Amino acid sequence: TGRCRAVMIRPVNTIPRVYLSAEQRFKLRQIHSRPLIDDLAAWLAKSLATIAPKSQLGRTMLYMHRQWDKLTVFLESGQVPIHNDQAENKIRPFVIGRKNWCSVTRLRGLSLALAGNPPE
Repeated sequence: TGRCRAVMIRPVNTIPRVYLSAEQRFKLRQIHSRPLIDDLAAWLAKSLATIAPKSQLGRTMLYMHRQWDKLTVFLESGQVPIHNDQAENKIRPFVIGRKNWCSVTRLRGLSLALAGNPPE
């Protein structure tokens, strides 16, 4: 059933990446994405009762159930992006930098790291 869900969700991301107004995106999402998400919600509700909640699959499904409002917020407005790639790309340098700065042991290396300059 995992593959069935992946095949079902794939069409959500197949809307062409052309500029659309928020209203146009909202209408497309209602036509294409809403029925898929509604089917997924029905499947999730039915399947939660049959999966052991302590299993990895059960924990994953419970997490999805608890986060449902956040998962489906893109259906409520065309202004909400369907993904958070832009936000993740903006914080990536800080996450990578934090990992690198943890291993800095010399004061000069620390000042270079914080300035964003690679050591010579």
